[in-house]
Amino acid sequence: MQNFEKITSRVQSKNKDQVKHYYYRLVRRMNKLFGPELSLDAKHSKYTNAAMLRWWSLLEKYSCKVSKLHLKPRRFNHFLESLEYQLLKDRKKNIKK
Repeated sequence: MQNFEKITSRVQSKNKDQVKHYYYRLVRRMNKLFGPELSLDAKHSKYTNAAMLRWWSLLEKYSCKVSKLHLKPRRFNHFLESLEYQLLKDRKKNIKK
């Protein structure tokens, strides 16, 4: 389970409920994009946190905001393919260990 108090202390402009809401909203958004083969379990934080880190690093790489990403279909498809590839790679790496 997530330690929302600890996250809230680092993000001082938000309260615990806002952090928790954002976390679960992002998990839902990612699951909607991935489909059933790469679904994330919000309670299994190890994979979910790794996926969120990948999500934000790729957003920085493509220099795009989440709200604007769907407006550029080619960029969105590249973003989604890269993210799925990285997550599958991470899962395979964890299975081998």
